[in-house]
Amino acid sequence: MLIPLICNQCGGKLEVEQKWVLESGDTVIVLSDQTFTCPHCNTKHLPGETLKRLPEKTAITIAGNVSGSNIVIGNGNVILKGRKKPRQL
Repeated sequence: MLIPLICNQCGGKLEVEQKWVLESGDTVIVLSDQTFTCPHCNTKHLPGETLKRLPEKTAITIAGNVSGSNIVIGNGNVILKGRKKPRQL
């Protein structure tokens, strides 16, 4: 199974075999007997190096009448008309 990662050098998307890395939350560590190269910038990722897992895309569908309502997406910030700073819920 391929795991999507973010290159530390260029921020490009890498896809590596799950058996080449050790996963810990959103951080991935290259195993001691593996090395792989970013296809975008040719940076070699060496054993013991940590990379971030590419976050999954969130799909949001809104239907119906939502005028005058607050829509909360992500970390809970609400953007209201006329306010300069987001309000934390």
